[in-house]
Amino acid sequence: MEIQEAIDRYDGGILYTDKILDKFVRKLKELELWENTIFVLTADHGEEFLDHGFFFHTDTQYEELTHIPLIIKLPYSTIVNKRVSELVSVIDIMPTILDFADIPLNPQAEGKSITPLIFNDEIIRNSTYLYQGHKDPIIRTKEWKLFIGRDELYDMVSDGKDIDNLFKDNPTR
Repeated sequence: MEIQEAIDRYDGGILYTDKILDKFVRKLKELELWENTIFVLTADHGEEFLDHGFFFHTDTQYEELTHIPLIIKLPYSTIVNKRVSELVSVIDIMPTILDFADIPLNPQAEGKSITPLIFNDEIIRNSTYLYQGHKDPIIRTKEWKLFIGRDELYDMVSDGKDIDNLFKDNPTR
């Protein structure tokens, strides 16, 4: 399969999903349920189109796979189109929903509610830890991404696509 054909098929899937979501949201509004609905849209991973030499979903954990959308619409909220650039994780979705619904979170839960970030711009974490199966773990901050065991370090401010490996120049970082 040609790269452009794969990208076109992927884009077609996104367009189809957009149309289905539009119908769903319209129906919620028609039934007058939209205003009091918590709506969360996300993905579990992105796709790679030879960005780092692979196709589709691999376990490389480069940005094209780990930087995913997270869209949250809270009931009766006046916050519209707010975009945050702080680090959050999919494990934060459940704690956020429970926090908003005023339901206590199990103390053993790994995630954190991002409602302080949504409403007050409070940073909820300075780093996050990525790990998939048997592969080497990754520590990610807003500024840096370190692939532990693979000797890869990326400056996420100047290189948001994990291209320029700075590990040899910064081994102590």
